Amino acid sequence: MSPETAVVRRILARLRRVCPLDGPVAVRLAAGLVRRGLNGEAALTPDGNRRIRVQRGLDADVLCDTLIHEWAHLFAWDLHPSRDIEEHGAEWGHAFAEVYTAYWREAARPRK
Repeated sequence: MSPETAVVRRILARLRRVCPLDGPVAVRLAAGLVRRGLNGEAALTPDGNRRIRVQRGLDADVLCDTLIHEWAHLFAWDLHPSRDIEEHGAEWGHAFAEVYTAYWREAARPRK
């Protein structure tokens, strides 16, 4: 397993614990997103599956921020199933704040 994959797995494990989604998520490291001006993207596929793609080669801090950002899109869609929400509108902003706060609150908790 590459160091990058290990980082992704650690981040995803925490996200799944602190802000679980209504279903599984496929996460892929991808090339070429930066050419489109993206570090990542979240999507619901036509068959209802959840997918996150993250640019390969990001440093660990940017990778973490990007995964939290994309997870918040999926979290917002779960909270608002009609999906009639703006991409970075108020509903997403509230979801992002909840995911971000929960993620870092657990990170700051002392380990037993």
